[in-house]
Amino acid sequence: VVSFPWSLFDPLLAIVVIYTFFHSLDMRHYLVYALFCGFLRDVFGLDVFGISMLSYLACAFGVAVASRIIYRQNWVFVFPMVFFGVFLNNQLIFLLRVLLLPASHMNFSGWFFIRSLVESIGTVLLSYPLYIFSKRCVP
Repeated sequence: VVSFPWSLFDPLLAIVVIYTFFHSLDMRHYLVYALFCGFLRDVFGLDVFGISMLSYLACAFGVAVASRIIYRQNWVFVFPMVFFGVFLNNQLIFLLRVLLLPASHMNFSGWFFIRSLVESIGTVLLSYPLYIFSKRCVP
């Protein structure tokens, strides 16, 4: 049996970045949403509990700061924000694993950068249907 151990996309993070991009002025809503999505990933994941909540929260805060600088009504800017949000999230999770896990459980791989790029590109490709769906749900 051949398996592919890489994550090709992260739908929860794509939803957090898209939601934060369009609702960055209301801090309470996007922070609660990011914490909830991080909690879901922590509950159903095998990683250290709390690592996804922290990384999703930091990613949402970074996207909110960046989206206040750029023009939010142009849909073209959503996809680079998703790409950089996922890439930032992967780097932050890697750093948190180094800090929170004992050294005996660490698996340092030279493929980490390539895996982060593949997941970021896959999440951007997934975020287009999520973006279209989120725009249709707005009254």
